[in-house]
Amino acid sequence: MTETRGSFPRRDAAAEESGKRLAARFRLSNLDHPAIKALYQLALERETRRPPRQGISPIEAAEQGTQGKPPVRDVSPLAPLELLVQEIRLPALPQVMMELMEVINDPMSSAQDLARVIARDAALSSNLLRIVNSAYYTFPLPIDTVQRAVALMGTREITAIAFSASFVKMFNRAPVESIRMEEFWKHSIACGMMARGLAVRCEMPNPERHFLSGLLHDLGRLVLAAHLPEWTVSLFEAGRERSMPLYQVEMEFCGFDHGRLGGMLLKKWDFPSTLVAALSNHHQDQGDPDFDEPATVHMADMMAKALGLGSSGDERVPPIHSGHWERLKLAPEDLVKIAVDLDGEIERNFCSIVGVGVQ
Repeated sequence: MTETRGSFPRRDAAAEESGKRLAARFRLSNLDHPAIKALYQLALERETRRPPRQGISPIEAAEQGTQGKPPVRDVSPLAPLELLVQEIRLPALPQVMMELMEVINDPMSSAQDLARVIARDAALSSNLLRIVNSAYYTFPLPIDTVQRAVALMGTREITAIAFSASFVKMFNRAPVESIRMEEFWKHSIACGMMARGLAVRCEMPNPERHFLSGLLHDLGRLVLAAHLPEWTVSLFEAGRERSMPLYQVEMEFCGFDHGRLGGMLLKKWDFPSTLVAALSNHHQDQGDPDFDEPATVHMADMMAKALGLGSSGDERVPPIHSGHWERLKLAPEDLVKIAVDLDGEIERNFCSIVGVGVQ
């Protein structure tokens, strides 16, 4: 771009600075892959449009913080079954969550069925109505019933709000020192909405299952951070020192990653096998041949990280797994369109759910 009289100033400097910031974010990924290349270009455009930032990025700050420190101590291995039996005390899954899953998994269910399930839970109903009447939505008149909320907003958005609000409430009660919870929920909500967008684009059945899979994909990491905080911090430090994706560090130190642990947690809760497979296999190259959810969650996780939408402890874009990418049979430009189309909706849902607060 050249500068002419009356034109905007050259943006070369801004683009160069944005490129430096993105270099850390994409350091572990393969920029020669067409999908990664397309996401990088979209991220670069977004970063260049943003106001100049002061200081270094969170990734650079974290990596610089390890310089000059002694090597991370060895992390003792963990057995996931032992964790579930001895270390982790799961909260009881609300009955409304099980009923919502039944509605989602029933192809004959209707918007009225969804509204009836939500309306039977007074706390969820009150919270949902507070969210839809918040400043982040602009309805001309107050919405006073769940049925009216579903009719005006549709089952897709109401389902997203109901599930997101319920899980935020469940896991926000105890502080997690090693994870910034607002960033965690932003990444989780973004991943859920991206996964659902991918499922719709691929014409997969029941896209709401993909949303829920994406929303919960880092559940294992959150539970580990809450119950074993020092152990989790050591893993984070090892990932930065070794410049490795965090799930690979988990595999090296533990023999399992947070996805597998999350899948076991959902299995313990009697979640459907599709959701168990989504969490267990979203970092495994071939996933599960019987389910599409691991592929949509894998790509949605990469899209959210590429665009800097929150963080579950590792902001870097991981390597793309060819098995998941090939299963979706999408073009790189499809990822860009999905991300652009969902941009405002992701921000609105995150702000309304987390910004309003969940009581």
